[in-house]
Amino acid sequence: MSASADTASKGRQRGTGTIYQQRGSTNWWIGYFLHGEKVHESSGSTDRKDAERLLKQRLKEVHVDELGARRFVGPKQEKITVGELWTP
Repeated sequence: MSASADTASKGRQRGTGTIYQQRGSTNWWIGYFLHGEKVHESSGSTDRKDAERLLKQRLKEVHVDELGARRFVGPKQEKITVGELWTP
């Protein structure tokens, strides 16, 4: 079996991330690698198309980070509370 046939049988090409549903969750989740570390993130949606759009966006952000053009922020840093911003 050739490498291309092997990749096609698994559904996605290497480096394109993954979309899946976790047991007990109705939301779709995405997974991708950043600096050799696996990142898992909920799409926050029950629509697979929304998860595909989010994964595509994250992969673009990771690629830009790898080029050194802009630092990848990621899901944890995107969610900042007012309390974290304000320090007396």
